[in-house]
Amino acid sequence: MSDQGVQEGAKRAITTRESLVTGCVSGIGTALITQPFDVLRTVMQVGSCKTSMRGATKIIIRESGVTGLWRGVVPTIYRVGAGTGVYFGCLNQLKFSLATVGVNRQGSQAAQPSSAMFAFGAGFVARGVAATAVMPLTVVKTRFEAGDRSFGGMFQTLSGIARTERGGLFAGVVPTIM
Repeated sequence: MSDQGVQEGAKRAITTRESLVTGCVSGIGTALITQPFDVLRTVMQVGSCKTSMRGATKIIIRESGVTGLWRGVVPTIYRVGAGTGVYFGCLNQLKFSLATVGVNRQGSQAAQPSSAMFAFGAGFVARGVAATAVMPLTVVKTRFEAGDRSFGGMFQTLSGIARTERGGLFAGVVPTIM
């Protein structure tokens, strides 16, 4: 099957790197497909005109064309790709680390990586790490979706917020993690 000595039909644990890469790829694909819904949600939440999803779609297309539905897609791709990759990579590393640390000095299993508490804890930590890591991109994405391009492009917006708004790149990180 492979040159690493894996026997035919034997299961091989996925590596942290593989988790990170596959998470990134799936996140990017998801971001491209779902971006119009994020834009619609943002317009409906912060727009001056409260309307239905259909009405918001018509407004966006009238004002910006069909491509307006993908407003903010570049920071979204970075954010979701990186965030999903970090999440799955971190989750995989936690699973591996806790499984190997879970054997106590007498050689018996101290931790059960398949338990519900383990899954909850590992998922919570991985989500917190990923959300914190990509929070600056979340802030930029939200501003772009709302039509705020006062600083320019993505990197100019990141540096502009960092320069002018104390803590602005991490605004809302605690509720996001919770």
